[in-house]
Amino acid sequence: DAEALTYLFCRVNRHELVWNTLLAGDEAAAARGERYVPPERVRMRNIETDDEIDVDRVAAAQFVVLTMADLAEQNHEWQDRLFGNADARFAFADASHFASLFPGTVRPGLWVSCCSRLARVLRNAHDADERV
Repeated sequence: DAEALTYLFCRVNRHELVWNTLLAGDEAAAARGERYVPPERVRMRNIETDDEIDVDRVAAAQFVVLTMADLAEQNHEWQDRLFGNADARFAFADASHFASLFPGTVRPGLWVSCCSRLARVLRNAHDADERV
């Protein structure tokens, strides 16, 4: 299992899977007042060969957990200012706030809000599939 997950982690665009597919699907469903259940399989592209790769729901959930750990370990409030993340959307659209100096005030960043939204994806995946 660890080897298969490592292979996927090296071959799948994690940002595309977690942010653009799973989290975007959850937020679109929530806006409609619905509950998002991650699909049994998500079809992704191999970042090296452009072949199709199916990522099952359990592996997708593992990607979400790894992303949450990555956010918790590496993000602080100064990065929110640097990337213009005042709305906690993590769009990384504006990296022009050069007045944001490391390490800032070292307060927790808005990643906490993002982790909460990612946890909702995990909860819904678990409700649909106990292997998650």
